[in-house]
Amino acid sequence: MICWVLLTKLLFIRLDERLLTLLNRKSKQCRCMVFTISHEELSNKLATCRKVISRLLKQLEKLGKVKLSRYKIALLTTAKNQYNPASV
Repeated sequence: MICWVLLTKLLFIRLDERLLTLLNRKSKQCRCMVFTISHEELSNKLATCRKVISRLLKQLEKLGKVKLSRYKIALLTTAKNQYNPASV
C-alpha cells in the first residue's frame, strides 16, 4: 500500500508542488522557517536530479516563497499558504 501511495505521488503530483510540500513539512518538523539542506539532498528525497531542484527553487525564490543561501533555505510563506501551480 505504501508503495502505491508513493507511486501515485510520483506520477500525478507536479514536482514543484511536491518540493513545496517537502519544504513545508521540513519547516514544521524543525519548527523553524530557516533550515539547512542541500539541493542534492532535496533531489534525492524527490527522486529527481539536482539541476531540476535548483531551477524550481530559483522559481520559488522569484515568487517570494523561499529565500536561498548556501545550504540554507528560508521558507517565506506559511504552510497554510496554498500552492498555485499556474504561478510557476
